[in-house]
Parts: sequence; C-alpha cells; structure tokens
Amino acid sequence: LDHREGVLLGGSSGVPGIVPSDPDASEIFVRITLPEDDSDIMPPEEDPLNEEEIETVRAWIINGASFE
Repeated sequence: LDHREGVLLGGSSGVPGIVPSDPDASEIFVRITLPEDDSDIMPPEEDPLNEEEIETVRAWIINGASFE
C-alpha cells in the first residue's frame, strides 16, 4: 500500500487493490468489510477495522485515493 501504481495494478489475482472513486470495486475495501469470520478479511492477523476506520478508507477511495 505504499506505492499507488502497485495498489492500482492489484496482486496475484489481478484484481485492482484500489479503483479510485469506486470502493465497491476496490479489493482492499471489499476485504476490510468482510465478516469477521471470513478467512479473507483484512487485516488478517489483527482486529478488524472499526466503522470509523472503514468510513475513512471509503471516503479516501471516493475522493480519488490520493497518495499525496
């Protein structure tokens, strides 16, 4: 998540990690909003994000996911 280009390209699945302006198409957003018992939830080894943190990520994506 430290380089915009890598996040936009996506990982091994080929699905973009972030689709600017579209949280529902952004794999990162999808994964942080999965049920707690889902094995694909992010972050995988820490507590799930709370509602405020999720809303912050959603707003960041909606506003273009700037890295500046």
